Amino acid sequence: MTKKAKPRLLAFDGNYVIMRSNYAFRDLSIGDQPSGAVYGYVKTFQDLLQSYQPEVLLPLFDNGRSSYRLAISEHYKENRGKKDDKLVNQIRACHEFVELTGLKPYIEKNTEADDLAAKTAKDCHEDYFVMLYSKDHDWQQLTGEDVVFMRPKGRGDGIDIISYDKAKEDIDFPPERWPEIAAIMGDPGDSVYGLKGWGWQRSKKAINKYGDLWNAVTKDPVLSQHSLQILNNYKMTVLDGSVPKTDVPVEADHVNNLRLNKDNDKLMEFLDKWQMKSFIRQIEDGSFWQRPI
Repeated sequence: MTKKAKPRLLAFDGNYVIMRSNYAFRDLSIGDQPSGAVYGYVKTFQDLLQSYQPEVLLPLFDNGRSSYRLAISEHYKENRGKKDDKLVNQIRACHEFVELTGLKPYIEKNTEADDLAAKTAKDCHEDYFVMLYSKDHDWQQLTGEDVVFMRPKGRGDGIDIISYDKAKEDIDFPPERWPEIAAIMGDPGDSVYGLKGWGWQRSKKAINKYGDLWNAVTKDPVLSQHSLQILNNYKMTVLDGSVPKTDVPVEADHVNNLRLNKDNDKLMEFLDKWQMKSFIRQIEDGSFWQRPI
């Protein structure tokens, strides 16, 4: 008997899409207000719907720095500059766009999209084939049975679909244990400071030698001197789905709730305000997205 395919749930990293679009379409503006981030977000929203036809499309958004990680280290993401007001305006507009389509953004105060993705993978993989779209390499640890990582290639050259086996082959290590290595080598982009001179290969070699991170920080003469730092790094790097308090809004984000039609006056007004005439025409003629049969 053929196993029935699970419905698809596609969760995507809204903040990554916005920051990428803000750069890629940096020449777009309405007067002195840049609009490229909003355009790129709407375009990605459309592309994901058209290309993958998910039954659930789940827009994830960061909402401030992670209070969970700041409680571990006050330096977490200290190197991130303050967003300018015009970019903040575009981020709010992307939230508004999602709500106007009939979906509900998955967002929680002082929680990052990484953690929302982890909770989605943890809570939904039994009922859905979960697809996680982001450029963030941390997300590869979330791959597993019926969970894949969709990582955009550079320069708009498509998307790599990374399964658990593919991630394991690429990094030569179980992907769910990736945070053990990251705890030693650190992640400078997030101000998670690792040990100087300890890169991927050296860190992996030490963990393999002692069996796991916890044995390594106990038995290795160098790592044991930095055990507290390393174990705190692990807590900041691991994504286990335990951080978000709110449930994954699966029913709210089912594509049957989408209102991508010309009778949605507020959505049409939004697109007109942001001068997205091509999207208006596509919604009017029904080509923006074809609902699955």
